[in-house]
Amino acid sequence: MAGGSVESGEDKVDIQLDGQSLMVPETNNRTRGLHVLVLEQNTGAVLARRRFDTVLSAVHEEAVRFLDAVRPGRLLVLATKGAGEALGESFSPAPAHGEFGGPLFLRVDLRPDTLPPTPPCQWADSEESRRRHAFCDKFEGYPGVCRCLQPHPVLPAPSALDENIDSIYVAVMATHRPYYLYRSLRSLAFAQGVQPGNVVVYLENDKHPELEALVALFGFQSRYVAAKSSTKINFVISNRIMDILNDAFTAFMEAEFVMFIEEDLECSPDIFRYFGQAQQILREDPSVFSVSAFNLHSFANTSHATNAAYRVDNFTGLGFLLPRKTYEHEAKPLWLEYAWKSEFDLFMDKKVKKDREVIVPDVNRVYHIGRDSHYINTNVYDMLFKNLSVNPDPTSQLHDVTRLYKLNYEEDLKVTLKRGVTIRDYGDICNAGNMTFNFQNQCWGLGFTSTAGHHGGLWRFWLENKKGFLFHMVFIGVPFSRYS
Repeated sequence: MAGGSVESGEDKVDIQLDGQSLMVPETNNRTRGLHVLVLEQNTGAVLARRRFDTVLSAVHEEAVRFLDAVRPGRLLVLATKGAGEALGESFSPAPAHGEFGGPLFLRVDLRPDTLPPTPPCQWADSEESRRRHAFCDKFEGYPGVCRCLQPHPVLPAPSALDENIDSIYVAVMATHRPYYLYRSLRSLAFAQGVQPGNVVVYLENDKHPELEALVALFGFQSRYVAAKSSTKINFVISNRIMDILNDAFTAFMEAEFVMFIEEDLECSPDIFRYFGQAQQILREDPSVFSVSAFNLHSFANTSHATNAAYRVDNFTGLGFLLPRKTYEHEAKPLWLEYAWKSEFDLFMDKKVKKDREVIVPDVNRVYHIGRDSHYINTNVYDMLFKNLSVNPDPTSQLHDVTRLYKLNYEEDLKVTLKRGVTIRDYGDICNAGNMTFNFQNQCWGLGFTSTAGHHGGLWRFWLENKKGFLFHMVFIGVPFSRYS
């Protein structure tokens, strides 16, 4: 390692070592924000690449967690202005708020083997430690994974379920956000009943050593499904989802169902028990299209019944279970016509689902952690995802899934409506039961997508009053609902 340089400006960020650029398009495709490289101090090997869009709120928290996870002695290269010990530093101030600073160039010369090595960790000899060494010798920036004292476990003890989930395969769609993927895979690895051999992580590049190592750290398998090229990124994502489903059902013929999640979803500890119970409904009730782990209205203050699930009219792509027969006989034959015309969720909802319904939990089994993506910015995240619930209890079970079959569900719903107290004055809703919450000027705490996720124009929630009593609230759209 001889000379390193940093070039930064409004239109370009480039970090070079000995004349070779260390940047990659997947991570550095946008210049805005804080660009960080972690280098091995004597060889110059890249141990981590990250970009933090500092214009977005709360992103600084992610940056701090990342920097805290880097072990002593490593070289940090930051394309911004920072504080602390620096081997080289330069800056170009912005002339006014909201504008970029002028172009900047910085060169630093280092001699090989002049910097102290990073102290080795004395982890106990075990399979978990061998995996940890193999990962941490090459990569940095994962909180808790590589610290010497009390590192986060990465190899959970085996656990079993009463439900048979051998025929459920998990397809995880990954792009280029390794820290999100780490959190997603860790939640899967420590979920009750996980079968690592049935978890497949789909990478989109021909070769991505860091993501491959991350997958191997948890004992999962990785496969590559490249993203098709187009300027319409929403259609690129949709086509890749369908390509992943096709690969999963083709490569794993024993898979009766595929559980699909994206890299920015953390799973609840009971997600396999939830889908393991719900698969019975997909086999026996033709009026059900799929089972979802996500409920649009499962906010922290509107969902409390971990044993409850509902039937809704809308398909959601945030963590779902899809039967092989539905994909092969209904979705796949239609996709060629709609591949570059429709987004995946809309295609499944409008073209494939028809008049069938989707099962959703009262309390979510996935939690959306991605603040920065094609569809999500910080404002949308804070409004739609930040206050959503997720079930923390690994022992939760659905109560009698046969009551979710169409005829049984309608029978139970009619009993609920008949026994309920009717509130007709819109202004009295927040006073009902002396409710405690006032969220977005609506005491029941719904977001801007509240018109979706209904069952025949009917929405169901649980609210808690000041004394801790739960009230089951049923909202009926009049005259839209068939129950009005």
